[in-house]
Amino acid sequence: MLDLNKLMRAGAESAEETLAFDLSQEDFGGHAVPQPVTLHYKAVPEGGAVRLELQVDADIEAPCARCLETAQQPVHIETSYQIWPQELREDFPQLPIVKGGLLDLRELAYGELVIEAPGAILCKEDCAGLCQSCGKPAAGCDCPAETEGDPRWQALRDLLKESDDKT
Repeated sequence: MLDLNKLMRAGAESAEETLAFDLSQEDFGGHAVPQPVTLHYKAVPEGGAVRLELQVDADIEAPCARCLETAQQPVHIETSYQIWPQELREDFPQLPIVKGGLLDLRELAYGELVIEAPGAILCKEDCAGLCQSCGKPAAGCDCPAETEGDPRWQALRDLLKESDDKT
């Protein structure tokens, strides 16, 4: 917890710290964060307010969007907030500020990851996806290469072939 009241007092010093949080049990809507999340913050008193600079680093784990194998992607988030004294008294503040003017940094890291996590990740950039014959990941599949293709697309292949023959 970061005491914002303390930082808003006259003559307050800046605060800076790096923290690690275990968010492995949190719900990320299809993603997981199995390793600890690192949050680095710098809180600087400025004209009665506090400028909060954040860096959040985590490894997101989810099924690959093409082959469904487990994939992992690093996520780096940099953001900043300007926090004014009246926000400490709001019923529904923008940030996870609890009674007493304390900012819940664990909840803030979680919220940033929920918002910034990619919608889909790949196990590798050139993932071949799933085999059309057996449905297993194409990279480990022993099925023979499909030469004819789906017969429903034959008319399109004929048009493309005609186009190639004319050029």
